[in-house]
Amino acid sequence: MQALEEQIEEKLSRVLQEIELGEISCMESAVRMALYRTAVGSALWSLEEMEACQEREKESCLKRFLVWKIFSHPECTPERAERYLWDTSSQVRRMAVEYRYERLKSGWPGLDRMLLDKSRGVREYVVYILEKHGGPDYMEEHLLEDIGAQEVVDAVYLSPFYFQKCFKIITGYSIGEYLRNRRLYLAGLEVLKSNTSGNEARGGGKEKVIDLAYKYRYDTPESFTRAFTRFHGVSPMQLRTQPHRIRSRYFFR
Repeated sequence: MQALEEQIEEKLSRVLQEIELGEISCMESAVRMALYRTAVGSALWSLEEMEACQEREKESCLKRFLVWKIFSHPECTPERAERYLWDTSSQVRRMAVEYRYERLKSGWPGLDRMLLDKSRGVREYVVYILEKHGGPDYMEEHLLEDIGAQEVVDAVYLSPFYFQKCFKIITGYSIGEYLRNRRLYLAGLEVLKSNTSGNEARGGGKEKVIDLAYKYRYDTPESFTRAFTRFHGVSPMQLRTQPHRIRSRYFFR
């Protein structure tokens, strides 16, 4: 069996050397696939020749095979693969998004446009990338700093309009709401951790509120307490005696 396979491979290699690339598109699909496999497996074609055949190919499964081999080629780069983001085949477009993400390990300028793709599979994968490498990661790293929507937008590879729209779809919150709620949630956890008997009697409770207010970017303890009470339904002092009231269903990480 192995000897027969080697003979077939040798004959196909000779055929590839004798014909022009344009002639392959006129052959039956099974023959084209056999020639593609031989050409790629034996490294008879350059990356440019593989791309030329992919452009001529009309059958979806054969196009995907060639694209897969193109992306596996050592000379292929994310920049070179960008052309396939706009291919007529939705499966090829998704392959291109996956390839660029695997190589870049992050988003890239213009990724937001892919949210308008007709294919649900493409859109869902783009949303996955945005969830993984978009604003939430940056905000989590800089949560205790004085950042707002503009700083977050500047840190990601999306236009401000699309990013804020995508962020709202993904999290259910605007950027400002996310920052505020995330800070208040973490402040609630700190209140529970500091829940020691007798702390309030010594005045430590008020000092703790002051510390939390400045830590989580509030100008005064009063404004922090009002926001905290709106979010959790109880004040910081009350949460110490009613820990079950912490609003823990939200978040997010």
